[in-house]
Parts: sequence; structure tokens; C-alpha cells
Amino acid sequence: MQDILEILKKPGMKFFFFVLSLGLLAVFIYMTRNILTALLIAFFIAYIFDPVVDAFERRRIPRSVAILLVVVGLGLMGIFVLLILFPLVSLEIDLLLEKIPRYVEVLKTHLVPIIDRVTDIDFNTLYAEYLSGVDLAAMLQDLSGKILSPVAWSIKSTFTGVVNVILYVLNLVIIPVIAFYLLKDIDRLKARIVDLVPLSYREPFVAAFLEIDEVLSSFLRGQLFVCFLLAAIYTVGLLMIDVPLAIVIGFVAGFANIVPYLGVAVGVTFALLLTLLEHPDVVHLLGVIGVFTVAQTMEGMVITPRIVGDRVGLHPVVVVVALMIWGQFFGFLGMLVAVPATAVLNVFLKRAVARYEASGFVRGDSYEKGVAG
Repeated sequence: MQDILEILKKPGMKFFFFVLSLGLLAVFIYMTRNILTALLIAFFIAYIFDPVVDAFERRRIPRSVAILLVVVGLGLMGIFVLLILFPLVSLEIDLLLEKIPRYVEVLKTHLVPIIDRVTDIDFNTLYAEYLSGVDLAAMLQDLSGKILSPVAWSIKSTFTGVVNVILYVLNLVIIPVIAFYLLKDIDRLKARIVDLVPLSYREPFVAAFLEIDEVLSSFLRGQLFVCFLLAAIYTVGLLMIDVPLAIVIGFVAGFANIVPYLGVAVGVTFALLLTLLEHPDVVHLLGVIGVFTVAQTMEGMVITPRIVGDRVGLHPVVVVVALMIWGQFFGFLGMLVAVPATAVLNVFLKRAVARYEASGFVRGDSYEKGVAG
């Protein structure tokens, strides 16, 4: 033991052991990533649905029964997605692949003349010289098959391996179980965390903790509900104007809205592209623009103000800048956490500014004492 202490006293050894500890921690996280992912998902479920359980409790329903109702409800939603939504999406994709030859003809009929007029490229001559013997439709279908085959193979290999199947089933069982116990004891865990804070720091810690919890809960719970509503609005609207892959585009655009402005950008782009191929007329294109305009107007003026409100406390310009900065450093994951992380940082910034404004320095007390002295 004495030898170890002597080694630690040598210059640079503390830093070496610190880096070594970080490396071991990284290895541990990598080796247990599946378990940690299950824990994170369970914690997320518990955090999101804790207010729902509390609402049941206020109606004199025992907490364990309330949690069971929530877990069963989530399970039924999962079954709905697997048994109804997935087959519909699969059917839409199959229909889209069958329409590829017609889409090629639409491009040749409508898009090529426009490009001819706008540019100096003569596509008819180009097609006659280089592509006349090429079956573009067959080539695109073959390409789509080549793209989808590895995906299908990877899915098949993932779920046919005995070990992977066992891990997958265990995750399906473990996540609800962990979420159940976290929901059951989440208030006790919060109280325990507070008890570990020294008394001299407990009051400001609790105040900051409650404010952060309010900000995060307002954003996460509210934004998820907003995403669900937008997905429903987009899907119904796109189905009404007969947009290909309406269900896929609607749900992707709706839930991509967890990153502000991403959902509408993705949705409009793909909806306009597929509508142009399926219905190359102005009416349908205006219909797509109308669906997203109405949905975004409802989201900005009614849905978000009522569900999320202004409790996140971030100006729209700050949101855009935060998305750019976090996305630059951490990619798509950074964009996902940009708004909640910036909102948490904003809580600490506001408290630091409040302390600065309450200090004698900002009131000029130190300067006046210096002059008087």
C-alpha cells in the first residue's frame, strides 16, 4: 500500500491514472452498451410517464396499479405498431417499387423538357446516344433490390442468431421491469439524491434541480406529444391528397420534429418529390404545401404554446444557433440533445446572472468604498 502511495506521488502519475480510469470506463461502457441502453430506455420511460402515474395516484389509484396500467398501455401501443403499422408501411414500400417504371416515364415526359429549356443540355440527344439501350426502370428496380437486400440480410442475420434473439427478448422483458421499479421508487430516488448534498448547498441545489426538472419535463413530455400530434396531422393530410408513402413520411416528419425544424424540412422534401412523380400537377403540389403549412401554423400558434408553453425559456434564434453548434460538434446526436442541453445550461446561466446582479460589484459598492477610502 505504501509503495502505491509513493508511486502516486511521482509527477504525472495522477494524470496517468486519471486517463487510465477514463479508458477503463470507456471500455466498460462499450462492453455493457446493450445493458446500458436498456437502462437508459427504462429511465427515459420512467421519467416521461412519472406525471401520468402521479395523476392516477391523485385519483386514489394505488401507485403499483397505476404503473401497471401505464406499462400495459405502452405494450398495447407496441403491439399496434408491430401488427398494424408495419404491414401498412411494408405495403406502401412494395407499391412504390412497383411504380418505379412509371416514375421513370414521368421524369422523361415532364422533367427533361424543363431541364432542356433551363439549361443547354439536350437530353433527347444524350438519351439517344448513351441511354437508348438501357432499361432505366429495370436498372432502378435492380438497384433498389441491391440496396434493400443487404438490409434484409442484416435484419435476418440479427434476429435469427440464437444469442441475439435471447438478448432481444431479454431487453423486451427487462426494460418494462426496470421502468416499473424506477416509476415505483423515483420519488424516493430523488429524495435520496437530495439527502447526499451537503446542508450548506442543499437549498440552492434543490431550487436548481427543480427548475431543471421543470424545463426538461416540459420539453421532453411536451415535445413528444407535439410530435405525435404532428405525425397524425401529416399522415391524415398526405393520405387525403394521395401522396405515396404517406404513412412513412407523416410519421418520420412528425417524430423528426423532436429536432426543431428538421421534421418539416424532411417531410416537405420527400412529399413534394414523390407527389411530383405520382401526380405531376400543380393542384397536388399545392396540396402538399398546404398540409405542411396548416400543420406548422397549428403547431406554432396552438399546439406547442398549449402543451409546452414558454417554460423552456429559449428564444427561437437561440434554438437555431444551439442546433448549429451542437450539430457541428456532435453530429445528429448533438442536434437531438441541443435544445434540452441548452435549456439546462440556460438555467445555470440565469442563476449566475442573478448572483452577479445581486453582488456589490454590479451596484458599484466596491468602487464607492475605494473612493471613500
